[in-house]
This record gives sequence, structure tokens and C-alpha cells, in this order.
Amino acid sequence: MSRIATPFRHVGRHAGWLVGFGVLLASTTPSHAQCVELTDRMPTETMQLFASEPSALLYVLRNDKEKLAARLTGILVTDPTLLTSVATLVRRAPTDIRPTIGKALRQAELRCVAVQPQAARKINDFVRNLADRSVTAGYVALTEEPSTEPTVGDNNDKSVIKPVRPPVKSNPLMTGEWHDELADPFESVPLPE
Repeated sequence: MSRIATPFRHVGRHAGWLVGFGVLLASTTPSHAQCVELTDRMPTETMQLFASEPSALLYVLRNDKEKLAARLTGILVTDPTLLTSVATLVRRAPTDIRPTIGKALRQAELRCVAVQPQAARKINDFVRNLADRSVTAGYVALTEEPSTEPTVGDNNDKSVIKPVRPPVKSNPLMTGEWHDELADPFESVPLPE
């Protein structure tokens, strides 16, 4: 029986090493559970408790809005399929807590956009279909927060953060740095040529 000369004829001896190296390589790549890495996931017990009894989150956190928003965001980025439990939580939550739930939904959507855009889309569709005004108000309020980016060209010191100026509108009736002063209405306006 003749042997075929290949560069892989010694693979049989080193198959164990190759398999071990492949497993090592696969285990070092970052793994994502829906929207976050494995190390950022919520504990399994928390996920199971929320799936079985969503309103328990309100009792455990004693209606603390900051903790509720953080925990609910963590749950949703770990497993966005728990949106049905969020609907149950919304029905059982007091009215003053519902904007916090909307804020958590928006934060979860923002964290999921880059990694799992379809999960972010599901969260967005869920909020739209939920049709709860309080939840939508919290969801939109997070979207409309003012930006605190430094204004370009104002100063060279980046440690001082100023709010971004509104875009300049070409309105000849308004003057001033922020276009908030009324100009003389009887002054002649230059006509375009």
C-alpha cells in the first residue's frame, strides 16, 4: 500500500493538540448574550425571578427608581425576550414608577443598537405597541436630554463643558448671540440679489 505524500501526514499524532488549541481559541473570543458580554449578564436567579414574577422587582427594590432602572436595563440587555414580563410589570407598577420603566427600556435599546440591532428594534416596537403614556414619557425623556458636548471653537480648555448652541437660523428679525432679541422691525431688510 502506497502512501500519499501530503503536508498533513503528521496530523494524526497532533490531533489532540489541535483540538485543544481550537477549544482554547473558541473560549477566548468574546461571547455575547443578546446585547452584552458574558461578564456583564445579570445572574440567572434574577432572570428567573423576573420571568416568573415581574412585580417582585418592585418589592425587592422597594420602588427605588434608580435601582429599578439599572436592574431592568440589565435584565433586558441580557435577555430581550423578557419583554412580555415587562408588560406585566407595567400593568402592576404604580403610575409614578412607569416613566422609570420607559427610561430603562430606552437605555436597554441604546445598549443593544450596536451589538444586536434586531433586539433594539424589538424594544422600540414594544414601547410603541405598549401604548402607555407614562412609559412613553420616560422613554422619550431620555431621548431628549440636552447634550453636554463642548462647543467647537469656544475654548481650548476641554475640562470646561458648555452646552451645545442651537443651530444658527437665518432670521433677520432676531439678533443677539442666541438669536433671542427682537430686531428693529422697521429696519430695511437686505434683499437677496
